[in-house]
Amino acid sequence: MRQALLGNQLTHETITWFFEAFEFSTEDMREVWDAFSGCSAVDLLGSGVSFSLRTPPVALVRPQGHRTTALFSRYYISGCRALKRIDTSHVLMALQDGLEVFAYSPRDTVTSVEAVVGGKFSGFRPSSPGYVGVELQLDRKLSKYEHSSLQYATCHRPVPDLCVHVRRAARNRIDNVDMRVIFEAVVPRRAWWCVWDDYSGAEPVQKIRVEVSPEGELHQFIPYLEQAVVGFQWEW
Repeated sequence: MRQALLGNQLTHETITWFFEAFEFSTEDMREVWDAFSGCSAVDLLGSGVSFSLRTPPVALVRPQGHRTTALFSRYYISGCRALKRIDTSHVLMALQDGLEVFAYSPRDTVTSVEAVVGGKFSGFRPSSPGYVGVELQLDRKLSKYEHSSLQYATCHRPVPDLCVHVRRAARNRIDNVDMRVIFEAVVPRRAWWCVWDDYSGAEPVQKIRVEVSPEGELHQFIPYLEQAVVGFQWEW
């Protein structure tokens, strides 16, 4: 915190400490985030989405030793209107020598994880309530700044409620984020591209109307995502 007070360094974590120490109001916090990011922190029409989180992110399964320079996520919604599968492709860049494990925390509806390219599933780990930790062993150790691709698929069990949204969360910066939702039989009546201010909040803090394609898909690309949660929400 001393570096922040001297004006030498200011981070998302440091700002959060100030909020907690001085009991900022919600409106004041939004203004600080806007100033920190240099524009509206929740700007769907800007060059990316950053610093929209107002609550702490889900705890890491293990320290993150990589940066994602490209991310492609494909969400498959079954004819029963349930999330069936997510196919994910990462381009990873190691931030340290000897990187050999990739870990993340999906929703605890996951039933299985299948590595397709670049690694193998090594097991589930404890995570925050409502989530489960997943670890994948990379095919090879990466040296610092070395890149590698990783593709995997997660299958999900049906839940009592119909699926009405999918989300992508980012703790650290992710570049070149491409999200696509594929409806296999029934398409929603209305849909929106959204930003949420926490990992589990029910209502978006901002949304814009989008159209389902003739092929029954929703699609969005953003250049970067950082300390934010974005995705699609729809009505059946």
